[in-house]
Amino acid sequence: MKNPDPYSKKKKDIWVDVFDPNGERAYNAHFKTWLNEYELRELLLSISDDLTEAYEMRNTLSEFFRNGTKADAADRLQVILADLNRSQVKELNAFGQTVVNWFREIVNSFEIVKTEYVVDKKNGKARRKDHRLTSSMIENRNKLVKQIKNNANGYTNWKRFRNRVLYVLNRPAFRLEPFEKEDKGK
Repeated sequence: MKNPDPYSKKKKDIWVDVFDPNGERAYNAHFKTWLNEYELRELLLSISDDLTEAYEMRNTLSEFFRNGTKADAADRLQVILADLNRSQVKELNAFGQTVVNWFREIVNSFEIVKTEYVVDKKNGKARRKDHRLTSSMIENRNKLVKQIKNNANGYTNWKRFRNRVLYVLNRPAFRLEPFEKEDKGK
């Protein structure tokens, strides 16, 4: 079973809310007290205003990427950018500059390239699943090229390196297009 939300973890085949105020406590040797994960988070966030601000910005960004749409992405990202630039945390200011540099690409990542309907096996209800535009396939290819180079401890012959990359990337397991499903009735 997949993790139902980012603030849960699996314990004994059931999902437990990590930030449950009434959660199970464990002894924390650093703080020399018994704390559950909710209390530990609150204690850590109370130590520093900068940490609290960074944590809240992380939650804002997560919500933006999880629930944003192409129609509202630019406006919402402008608001987030203003918050990043107003921040007293220099790392958030630097991240704000990165967002400015990649603004168009971030907004374009909300483009829906494929929609499919998936039937839930447990309750039989269909739900819509939108696939957004990503660079994951290209990033995967770049990673493979780097792995080939690292595994060989460097190539001195460009033709051999090129041939090896083409060989690996043209194998059927590394196709850009999905395999067509074969009709098993034939």
